[in-house]
Amino acid sequence: MQKEHSITVTVFPFEDLSDQKELGIFCRAFSEDLETELSRFRQLSVVKFPHHFLQGDAQQLLESLKFGYFVQGTFRSEKQTIRLNVQLYDSENRRLVWGNRLEGELNDVNDLQDNLLKSVVTVLQQQIDHDLLSKIKQRPKVAFNAYEHWLYGMEELKKGSLEADVKAREHFEKALEIQPEYALAYTGMSLSYFNEWTCQLWDRWDLSKSGAFEWAQKAVELDDQNHIIAMVLGRIYVYEGSYSTAEYYFRRSLMLNSNDPDTLFSITLYFVYMGLGKESKELYEKGVLMNPFYKVNHLRIGIFIYFELGEYEKAASVITHHHKGKAMIADTDAYCAAIYYHLNQYDKMQFYWNAFLDVYRKLMSKGEDFDQQEAIDWLLKLNPHKQQTNMEAFLRFISKGQFENYPVKAKDTGNKEIVVESHFVKESGTWKNHVRRRDPPNAGTERFLRHPKNA
Repeated sequence: MQKEHSITVTVFPFEDLSDQKELGIFCRAFSEDLETELSRFRQLSVVKFPHHFLQGDAQQLLESLKFGYFVQGTFRSEKQTIRLNVQLYDSENRRLVWGNRLEGELNDVNDLQDNLLKSVVTVLQQQIDHDLLSKIKQRPKVAFNAYEHWLYGMEELKKGSLEADVKAREHFEKALEIQPEYALAYTGMSLSYFNEWTCQLWDRWDLSKSGAFEWAQKAVELDDQNHIIAMVLGRIYVYEGSYSTAEYYFRRSLMLNSNDPDTLFSITLYFVYMGLGKESKELYEKGVLMNPFYKVNHLRIGIFIYFELGEYEKAASVITHHHKGKAMIADTDAYCAAIYYHLNQYDKMQFYWNAFLDVYRKLMSKGEDFDQQEAIDWLLKLNPHKQQTNMEAFLRFISKGQFENYPVKAKDTGNKEIVVESHFVKESGTWKNHVRRRDPPNAGTERFLRHPKNA
């Protein structure tokens, strides 16, 4: 049953009919950008479809669509001319609601995308008692070559390797050379540093963290209405231990766009660190509904959420879809081990813990021997919990008592007399939470707690 005033729209990848296969990235961009722009409207629920799929998958999804609408299209390029054929169908009766043919020059690709978006939304507007079309914010004009480098950079980031991050950064830098105020290129730079900071370069933690923050700050100064930029800043502030500021940016991201599953999946992970497990679960399951074919890419998040909520059987059921010993995220196997510890299945626990140690040996110690505590320290730093975690009992067990307590960022003092005053102040384009804590009279002078960078 659909929510009132909510319309489900499934966007299929556009079919590339061009002889010039090197322009395929623009074909992929049309459907991806359409998904992203439509997801900004709260009245729409957008279902994304993977761009690498089997024909059977497409047919299966098509048959499963019982309500809402779906969009299909073809892309053809001849020299510098682009031709698009787009159709909008009613999913319930397979009736063609709208179809159009758009044509333009390759250099005017942004105008084509804007016209396509307006046409689709105009048709959907007739089905909704809100004026969606009036809410379309014209996207800033982007130079063609800058946009091309942005697309290639984002494709490199999705590969998740250090080499790919370096290539991505080169594309984003070229985009900025062409268009110095291109906010998304700054966001891409930040993401490239974030990848190596939290996933790849243990020995450059502080340097990469600084790069991630500085580029994200530049991005938000140029565009404070972009939900991706807000999400990136939220992730950075979590690792800073500035949880209130992080929550502000996560909620702002959701306010700007609550229907982008890629952003949702990222926020769900960090909500768990902040102690918002139940809300995280709701967002995760919403994301899976909107992006069902991408579910396998986000199994680690599901495992993590159910584990921290104490739903160990549910978490274990998710593991069954996970390829043993091949972690999609570096610490996935450690969480699988902890789940089986809580289920008293020690053989499986040891199997996954050994797999995690193998990942550490490959990524961090570069094949050299290491002390198990080093891997545990890495695990703790990768997962910055604000308060408690169900990982503690397992780590005490696996370390034979050497591990004592998880180094949480905030603890309940139990003192009912402490008064906290909190407000946000805008500094250098970003909003930061300033907290004034007043202790009881016998606790000494008043302390002013601020974000570490502004202390």
